[in-house]
Amino acid sequence: MQEAWASDPDTRFRAAAGGVLTALAAHLLRSSEARFILHCAAGPQAPMRSVWCLSDTPSQLLQRAGSRYSPSDTLAGLQAALDRDEPFAVIAKPCDAGALREVAKTDQRLARNLVAVLDDCKLSETYVALSRYRGHGNPGPTRIETRDGRAFQKTHVEM
Repeated sequence: MQEAWASDPDTRFRAAAGGVLTALAAHLLRSSEARFILHCAAGPQAPMRSVWCLSDTPSQLLQRAGSRYSPSDTLAGLQAALDRDEPFAVIAKPCDAGALREVAKTDQRLARNLVAVLDDCKLSETYVALSRYRGHGNPGPTRIETRDGRAFQKTHVEM
């Protein structure tokens, strides 16, 4: 078995699931691969509720970190993110990721600005034959296979 967590103790214990997604998103901001992160946070006036937000800095991201086990409206902020026309990443539920893929079919700003694992592989989604997040171990690698037989793999830590 393997375990992963953020190396920064504040991120590890303040964020959810050991702070892994928060640490990865903060890395994207620090490395300038993403200019901001679209995600949800506790509502400032009603902390039991979730609200979408755009975090521009790792400190904003950490202030707003934590799983939201209630309905979340992360994609309600998609238009605001697209209007910025800058590279960004999204932390959201898997169903929201599916919705993002659908929007990308008709809105080139999303395809152009959303930071994705396919960018690292220099692939277009049209070439993807298999996309697997985890599996073949716990947590197992993320693996992408192309229609022409190429394979790209990243460990859980690399993702």
